Amino acid sequence: MLPLQIIAKPDDLFTCRVETMKKLAVSLFAICALVFASATNATPIQWTLSNVSFDDGTQLTGSFFYDASANLYSNWVLSVKNGGLSGGYNYNTGNASVVGASSAIELLVKNNNDNNSRYINLNFVAPLTQAGGSIALELAQSYTNFTTGSWEATDYPTTSVIRWVTGGSVTTRNIVNANDVPEPASIALLGLALAALGVSRRKRS
Repeated sequence: MLPLQIIAKPDDLFTCRVETMKKLAVSLFAICALVFASATNATPIQWTLSNVSFDDGTQLTGSFFYDASANLYSNWVLSVKNGGLSGGYNYNTGNASVVGASSAIELLVKNNNDNNSRYINLNFVAPLTQAGGSIALELAQSYTNFTTGSWEATDYPTTSVIRWVTGGSVTTRNIVNANDVPEPASIALLGLALAALGVSRRKRS
């Protein structure tokens, strides 16, 4: 007796190929989503000071990066003019440090010169997040503690000279990441997925 041979119909072969293509497309989409999500959410976001003014008529300008997932500030550049405090100052990573009390709703920076006596403190009305946006600065006119209002002071801890922020916000216009490049491992995964899709197409042709 001759062995029984089952020959697939053309329609069955076409359906099988379509289903295989669908599965590959879904897998590729999932890998791409993972790659770009990790590239976007795993890096700090740049926040820029907007229209921030002090009660002595001077301005506070600059920007900083913040990673909400790690509660980590970096690359801060905050510039103040001479006014109620003696002399202007440029707080940056070379001459100033972020104090440990800083969080998603507060940025507290002290200079590393002048006996560490000059501080700038920014409190936000809402937490900074990876979503970005525009967040107003919290305002106050009397010193209670570091979590009250936004200000710059000298002669800490007596804070005998202080000027208050009277308006302004921090914004992220087009979200700029400190490392806006996918990680090598993520790129490798995407490359493997594309290669697998190409091999599958060649086998079916």
